[in-house]
Amino acid sequence: MGPKSSVIAVEIPISQDAFEMIRLGLLPLEMEDKWFLFYEEPLLHCHRSWTGLEAYTIEIAREPTPRITSIRISQDPDGIHFEDLDQAAAQAILLVSICLLG
Repeated sequence: MGPKSSVIAVEIPISQDAFEMIRLGLLPLEMEDKWFLFYEEPLLHCHRSWTGLEAYTIEIAREPTPRITSIRISQDPDGIHFEDLDQAAAQAILLVSICLLG
């Protein structure tokens, strides 16, 4: 992610099973797949599959129980830029819920 970004602190508990699914990430297999998601502890990186630009970085704490603790949101005026940070954070959580957790 570029140097221009904003961080929103959150506290969203996730189950151990959900964490294991998140760790697997998502590899785009078809042109219709719009996201490439991969986990490098403690971050889930969320990239647009066609451009490779990173839209979100989601931090996941594992102790004492798995939980999402922050969402870094791209604010790059020459790349991915979100006007409404709260809406962008909600979209990041929705992306994880749909793409990785079903």
